[in-house]
Amino acid sequence: MNTLTRWLKIRCQDTSSLISERMDHSLPLSKRLRVGMHLAMCKACRIYEQQLQTVRSLARKLGREEDPLGPNVTMTEDCKESIKAVLKKHQGS
Repeated sequence: MNTLTRWLKIRCQDTSSLISERMDHSLPLSKRLRVGMHLAMCKACRIYEQQLQTVRSLARKLGREEDPLGPNVTMTEDCKESIKAVLKKHQGS
């Protein structure tokens, strides 16, 4: 096997970890080329990359969402007592 062929051989398992790594920071040129070549030939890894991007995007959105009621919302003591009474009533049922 010549050097170029060995260099381009990259398994799906290797590619999936590099795809994830590439999303976190820049890869060296050689790894970027190997991943790019593999993705050009492997539909399964392209789908995996899209799924990973979707998960990362959704996680970022969830992390940015704020509580719609705001951080300073509290329950009154009366409200807390009412909830406790209802829960006790249903526990006895």
